[in-house]
Amino acid sequence: MHRKEFRIHLPAIAPELGRIVQVAYIVDDIDEAIERWHTQYATGPFLVARDTTPFVNARYRGQPSEVMVLDLAFAYVGDLQIELIALKNDVPSMYKEVLDRGQVDLQHYGVCVEDFAAAVAYYRENGFQLVVASGAEGVAQMHYAEAVNFDKNVFGEDEKQYMRTPEGYGIVLEVIADNAMTRPYFDGIKQRVASIPSGQRIQEFQLSELAAS
Repeated sequence: MHRKEFRIHLPAIAPELGRIVQVAYIVDDIDEAIERWHTQYATGPFLVARDTTPFVNARYRGQPSEVMVLDLAFAYVGDLQIELIALKNDVPSMYKEVLDRGQVDLQHYGVCVEDFAAAVAYYRENGFQLVVASGAEGVAQMHYAEAVNFDKNVFGEDEKQYMRTPEGYGIVLEVIADNAMTRPYFDGIKQRVASIPSGQRIQEFQLSELAAS
């Protein structure tokens, strides 16, 4: 099979929302998705965390979140992190919402911001609504906010279409506080992906290893 080079246009985003560092996709099965990305786009290797529960002190749509179990896979295209997400249990969650409406594709852009409070105020004023809040205030905060008002736009002047997913639903922004607590997460994943031996497609790990490194 002829492999296509993986290309994605990253829309320009408002400076109040930092920079896009990650593009995340919902998949049905993590191993099938890795095989597909490798075969079709020559993407990989992938760092894989199975049956992981990454959310800490999380609230989903204003209520304490039940524990989500996920398989996660990470790869890099240049400096851009590709995240594949497979939901493993059936508790109410933003990922179950996505699957229930038949959306298996691009789900969110991850952005890192230095001024988290200012970024939250900005996304609320510009068409986004909080879905999930995770972490500890002032330490390692993370919000998932979904576009709900398409008269607004946080992307470039001619890129309003990126407020929606390919299926027409509101795009989600994962807004991450960029600080000494969160940088090791991204830096650690990138370093581990880069260290996977040539020819090896998958390396398994535990997310808890990042905190220890």
